[in-house]
Amino acid sequence: MNTYMAPSLPKESQELIDDIVSSVALAAQLDRAKRHSTGPNATDRRREQCRVSQKSFRERKKKEREGIETTVQSLEEEVQRLEVQKAQLVRCVPLSTILVHQPDFDGG
Repeated sequence: MNTYMAPSLPKESQELIDDIVSSVALAAQLDRAKRHSTGPNATDRRREQCRVSQKSFRERKKKEREGIETTVQSLEEEVQRLEVQKAQLVRCVPLSTILVHQPDFDGG
């Protein structure tokens, strides 16, 4: 412990200064101990923090999965719509013209 030595203070004053410095240091140690405690309460707090984090992670992943499923469904619908549109366009073009440009055309 660092002690402050005032050159002209009486011994009682120096002891008072030492006590104050010591109590400030102890208070700082207590604050650090409270923040970084490892007792049963700290374990319970850590478990609760892990539960909350895991729950929010599962919820985020669920929303992400639902978003992907929605995207897949809309893309499948778009593919069906485009296939119908393609079939309609193929019916409008004479088969002989199609076969000139794409000889292995199978009709649709």
